[in-house]
Amino acid sequence: MHTGFVIFHFDHQTPSRIRTTTSLKTDLRESPDVCFLRSGFHVAEAGDEHKLTTTQMTNSQFSLANRKQLADLLADKYDGLRYKARQRFNRKAEALRISIISELAEKKGALGVVRKIEVAQKSIEDLSAELSDLGFELSYGDLRLRDRGSNPLNKAIATRVEKEIGTPEAIDARFDSAQIAMMTVASLEDAEKLLKSVSEI
Repeated sequence: MHTGFVIFHFDHQTPSRIRTTTSLKTDLRESPDVCFLRSGFHVAEAGDEHKLTTTQMTNSQFSLANRKQLADLLADKYDGLRYKARQRFNRKAEALRISIISELAEKKGALGVVRKIEVAQKSIEDLSAELSDLGFELSYGDLRLRDRGSNPLNKAIATRVEKEIGTPEAIDARFDSAQIAMMTVASLEDAEKLLKSVSEI
């Protein structure tokens, strides 16, 4: 009389289905793609395929512990069946989203607008390079000097600012002088005049 074995296969294409076959081999170790255990269940990975093998198993021997082991295969854990199914789903969903976006963009004429934007961006890049050669740049919509520290225009600007409103050092000198003078003012009126004189630039 032959000994029967029940082999549960988890197909990576349809991980929710359990495909069972019956083997008349007396020792599953003869099959190179199936892991053999003397008792209980074992999951072996061959690529993305998970195989669950039972030895000398009958329906009457299919216990609650066996069911628990099967149920654990479906648990939410890293690198498990559910984890890998999610990964496959996410890859397919993202590829499908990209395909649908392209399809809708073509139907609505968005691709033509994209090409116009690409041309405009190239034009902006060329104009920005031209502006940079002149020593300027646009920063958040504001016109500024490019490379302020080494830009020769910066020196000309600093000279003009100093000529028209002075320097920060001059401000400090004025306040230092007023601070000393404040100790000798004769009245509150004189103190107010002194404060006013240094507060105006």
